[in-house]
Amino acid sequence: TYPFLAFQLNGLVVFDDMEESASDTLLYCKHFSTVVDIKSLLKENKIIVEHIIAESLDANLFISETGATNLDIFIPAETAEEVTEPETTSGFELYVDLQEISLKDINATYIDNQSNISASIDGLGIDVSGILDGTDMDAVINAGVDKIVAQIADSTSIATSIDGVEFRGNAKMDAEKITLGGNLNTSLIAAAIDDMNASLKNTGMTINNAVYQTS
Repeated sequence: TYPFLAFQLNGLVVFDDMEESASDTLLYCKHFSTVVDIKSLLKENKIIVEHIIAESLDANLFISETGATNLDIFIPAETAEEVTEPETTSGFELYVDLQEISLKDINATYIDNQSNISASIDGLGIDVSGILDGTDMDAVINAGVDKIVAQIADSTSIATSIDGVEFRGNAKMDAEKITLGGNLNTSLIAAAIDDMNASLKNTGMTINNAVYQTS
């Protein structure tokens, strides 16, 4: 409905042609949609995004023993035809009204046979609400992950897994720093180094204004 322009993408698949890869799919997205205020874009050079929703997103990154990766899906620069880039118009402002930014059922795997490292994330979900105005952000974040697994098979074998991760908090950002606060809980943390094993159940911690300097 004017002035809002909706964009929806269903059933996106990016195939992986590497024979060594553990999966034939690099990326799959069941549903992605967003809503943009087209009136502000045309009349005020202001990009206003109100909704971003992604459901059932699967990503599989693979690196072979020789260092080749399934991310190499683009035409090599030396063989690609030269493209003249159009002149860009500067002065656009980005304003995101985070009424509904929702990522549901996000799964990812990473296999690096060159470094003997593997990792996976299952059942990631993120809900964000707040305001992003240029480089300034003030948002409430609720996130959860069913399971995170990481393994290193080298001279020393290291394996870790984290189940039932939940984070509820807020984030603020400006041109110089990101400030994060909230509560982080897990149902199980397990780690193994060679033949040694350890685990922690039902852990929780409070993050009070953790600051990351961006400049």
